[in-house]
Amino acid sequence: MALTNALPYLDKATLVIDKSGSRTFQGELRRYLRTKLNDSDGQKIKVFKAQASHHNNLLQLVDYCVGISARKVQQKKDWQAYFRFINTKVISWQEWPK
Repeated sequence: MALTNALPYLDKATLVIDKSGSRTFQGELRRYLRTKLNDSDGQKIKVFKAQASHHNNLLQLVDYCVGISARKVQQKKDWQAYFRFINTKVISWQEWPK
């Protein structure tokens, strides 16, 4: 869903995912995303990479933001204290499933 929302901004992008899944899963995910995201308008995702998050600061940032978002959705008692750090950066908010 996040990549679908980002499609207008993608052109031959590099997608980096956490290397926590098996090689089979990573291959299936690559094929699925190429099929769903690349279209006749062009190649939206050109390169897929799997990296360990402890070696990639951007993956660590994504993990952090997802953790904060999960606290908000689950209405943990301290979610607001964490969410204030990312609130001004949120462009849109979707919860799935509804």
